[in-house]
Formats: sequence, C-alpha cells, structure tokens
Amino acid sequence: MICILAEDPSDEYIALRDLVSLELCHKYLPDLFSKESILKTNRLTKEMIDQARDVCKLTKVNSID
Repeated sequence: MICILAEDPSDEYIALRDLVSLELCHKYLPDLFSKESILKTNRLTKEMIDQARDVCKLTKVNSID
C-alpha cells in the first residue's frame, strides 16, 4: 500500500482523490456502492463507510462522515 500525503491539497486534488476512492469502493464493493443502493438510501450509510474503510483501506480523510 502506498500513502501519498499532500500538506495543502487543492480543490482539484481533493476531487480527484474522492473520485479514485469512490471508484475503489465501486470496484471492491459493487453491491454496496451500486447506483441503486445509493439512490435507495439517498446518502452514504454508516455501514457503507465502515465497509469502505475496512475493504478499501480508506482513512477518515478519504471518507465522508
């Protein structure tokens, strides 16, 4: 695993990081992060966040709380 740290990330960097994180979640947790699943709840649930952190190795900086 590689961790890249940006001391003062730009808005574009943050958007790219979030997009890559979402792609990872969709790839490794396709049922949980399907379009239907997200539209059904209209938000990310605690279960989604916890599983994404565990499976995709996301930190709190990378995830929405």
